[in-house]
Amino acid sequence: MAELARFIADLRYVEPAPFWGGWLLALALAGFLLRAAFRSLAHGRLIENTPTALIRSAAQGYTELRGMADLMDGEPIHAPLSRRRCAWYHYRIEHLEQSGQKRNERRWVTVERDTSDNLFQLEDTSGMCAVDPEGATVYPGQVDVWYSHHRAPAGLPPAKGHPWLRWTDGLGKSWRFTEHLIRPGDPLYVIGQFTTHASHTAPLRLDEDVAARLRDWKRDRATLLARFDADGDGHIGAGEWSAAREAATREVHAARAEGEGAPPPVDLMGPPASRDLPYIISALGDEHVVAASRRAALVEGALGTALSTLALWAAAVRLG
Repeated sequence: MAELARFIADLRYVEPAPFWGGWLLALALAGFLLRAAFRSLAHGRLIENTPTALIRSAAQGYTELRGMADLMDGEPIHAPLSRRRCAWYHYRIEHLEQSGQKRNERRWVTVERDTSDNLFQLEDTSGMCAVDPEGATVYPGQVDVWYSHHRAPAGLPPAKGHPWLRWTDGLGKSWRFTEHLIRPGDPLYVIGQFTTHASHTAPLRLDEDVAARLRDWKRDRATLLARFDADGDGHIGAGEWSAAREAATREVHAARAEGEGAPPPVDLMGPPASRDLPYIISALGDEHVVAASRRAALVEGALGTALSTLALWAAAVRLG
């Protein structure tokens, strides 16, 4: 009680500028935490209330998809530490270093970390959709932590033993490796902006398409003469070349209307335009995401309420 009385007395005689400056800072932090709590709750409700769509019939815009993780065509993705094949990874390398004047004060310091930004695929019963992980909150399906005497992780993480014995893995070792993975075949939940992109992002201009078609015709001179040498002199005059250009233009328009030679459009999940909407990729299902949102809201709300109560109490003591 004596210490509390002394603390209250100190509050009354602190210089006004530092007191009210600290008070405003505490109140602003409390407001930030309470706002974050409401936002976390809102995200959880949004995830619960958003219906799952099929890729084939999904509307453009904010959408929820479920399916299975898979790799895009091309060079496969490998996790940098374990070299395991994966759709997405995040890794961290830490070193145990002295943190203070005393030799027994040591802490883990991150010396390297990286996150995959390569596109991968979500596949459901109706089709496939590319997923861009940049800007997403990711809940991986697999997390491994292992230790070594050297900076090199030395291949695959060791098999996990009994949970009560895992704390002994790092004894006497000064390097720690953490790897988060989404692997091909993992169940995948994604909520974000669904967009169907055209097969080409920068289509050629009409005159370039027409010129390309005319060049093709020039390679087969016999056919070109048969089609456009109206006077039969064995040459394509100015008027005849104008007719060939008009014919090429008509064919280009027809080919574009039919989508000739164009690959199918690409469906992509990415971050929403609004920051108020969450972009989430989870290999643990939406139930895990909702539970994490509720836990975050509980912690943020408790801290914000405690800090705001303390700030109001300090102001009352000061003014009383």
